[in-house]
Amino acid sequence: MKLKYYLRGFGLGIILTMVIMMIITHSSRQELSNAEIIEKAEKLGMQMAEQNSESEKVPEKELEKETETKTETETETETDSVPAPVVENISIVVNQGDSSDAVAGKLQSAGLVENAKAFNQFLIERKYDGILLTGTFVIPKGSTTEEIAAILIKKR
Repeated sequence: MKLKYYLRGFGLGIILTMVIMMIITHSSRQELSNAEIIEKAEKLGMQMAEQNSESEKVPEKELEKETETKTETETETETDSVPAPVVENISIVVNQGDSSDAVAGKLQSAGLVENAKAFNQFLIERKYDGILLTGTFVIPKGSTTEEIAAILIKKR
């Protein structure tokens, strides 16, 4: 009989403690404004999407200038040899909030992958689907699946 009362008291104590803890945690929770969230993110070194897209445009222009100067110097020095094949680059824009399925669809419509579902499955199997970056990516036509995935997940 005493065990029965002991177990009831123990159960009520647990429930009462849980209710008190819920009240304490709920009342101490502060709602942050968007400005406060952005401020904390900047302190941690995170970049906003607008800052990302602006900083990504500059390296592309520099990359184009470098490739132009390289091709000019190569053609000057290689007059007798066979000219190097011209590689066509395709730009893909990945927006914030795009799923890996949407990115795969963009790649298929651009002609970079043959099957969007297969590419999406490739991303999921290697757990790349959650770490795709946003911005504009320049992908050489004829790149392999692995090369395309590496371009989409690496910071520039």
